[in-house]
Amino acid sequence: MDKVIESHWKKRRTKLIASTIVLAVVFILILNNLWLGGDSVSKEEIEISTVKKGIFIDKVNARGVVEPHLTYVLDASEGGRVEKVFVEEGAYVTKGQKVLELSNTDLQLNVMSREADVSEQLNFVRNTRIEMERRRLELENNLLDSSYNIATLEARIKRLEKQPEEFVSEEKIENLLRERDYQKAKYELAKGEIETEKKLREVQLKELEDSVESLETNLKIASEVLDKLNVIAQADGRLTVLNARIGESKSKGDNLGKIDDESSLKVVAKIDEFYLPQLRIGTKGSLSHQGEAYPISVTRIYPQVQSGQFRFDLAFQDRQPQSLILGQNFSITLFLNEVQDALILKKGDFYQESGGNWIFVVDPDTDEVTKRRISLSAQSDGFWLVESGLVIGELVITSSYEGFAKLDSFKLK
Repeated sequence: MDKVIESHWKKRRTKLIASTIVLAVVFILILNNLWLGGDSVSKEEIEISTVKKGIFIDKVNARGVVEPHLTYVLDASEGGRVEKVFVEEGAYVTKGQKVLELSNTDLQLNVMSREADVSEQLNFVRNTRIEMERRRLELENNLLDSSYNIATLEARIKRLEKQPEEFVSEEKIENLLRERDYQKAKYELAKGEIETEKKLREVQLKELEDSVESLETNLKIASEVLDKLNVIAQADGRLTVLNARIGESKSKGDNLGKIDDESSLKVVAKIDEFYLPQLRIGTKGSLSHQGEAYPISVTRIYPQVQSGQFRFDLAFQDRQPQSLILGQNFSITLFLNEVQDALILKKGDFYQESGGNWIFVVDPDTDEVTKRRISLSAQSDGFWLVESGLVIGELVITSSYEGFAKLDSFKLK
């Protein structure tokens, strides 16, 4: 019997079909494995949460530190050498208490020179006043002399007019009359000069009084300059910083220290810049100390953002913890907002992969999982506030998405 021999092409076609079938099976298995998600996407290894409705209290926790509400800076009003230090750093000081004493030889000599100049000008003013008074008395004396001479001449003329004409020289009477008229003219001249001098004296005295007041003010300022070499506490408080040692030279305006007013304290805290648009002046909060809560509120917000955080001040409302210490740290809770019937979602590790911009939603009937865009606006007490993308009752994966975060959809085992 003859043997049938297969052609070379037929053998190659058979092998090609077999290889294609094997590749197809492998591809289907791979797709099926991806679709099912492998062992890493089994129901036992993920956490599924339900989107709910409830009361959402937008709270944020922070750490606060106690600081003084008022701080006074000690500056060098005048430069000089530190001669004495009366108070140690950390001590309590009272208003007006001397903290430091500086010395400045050039300044002291300059003040002494100014004092001498002021004294010289004051002496000039005094001498001017004396001269004005002497001139006034001289003019009034001249007026008095003229008045006396006029009265004397008129009396003589009257006596001569009563005598018989043969005993009185007409020339003598005429001389007396001329003398009288001359004295009257001098009287009027002296009188007018007194009036003029009086007006000028009033103006000069006013100018001199102003000059004396100005000179005395300058003298007072000159004396106060030396007083500024004594650094005085501006208020009661604790000298928390002292930048001065005996023998050191300080320039005008140098910072010498700081006094903290311990009678009025505040709490300063920092939180993430994410909360900057939500925080308001008057926002309420709670400070926890030794298991007790103390009501506080925001009094000031610093808009400058540093290292992703911003600062704000808080003040105690009704009461504050006893024996607060500057620099003491506290745990703080701020109540930013309260939303009724809010759509909330349990917190989970999913946020690390999605950033809250998307989430995997589970179909409870088919176990099919799909990626969906969402928006989360706030977080508090283990929950997120859902803005959009989800509805009440939906199931979502809130555990980590490691291993399948890049998938758009898959099916749970």
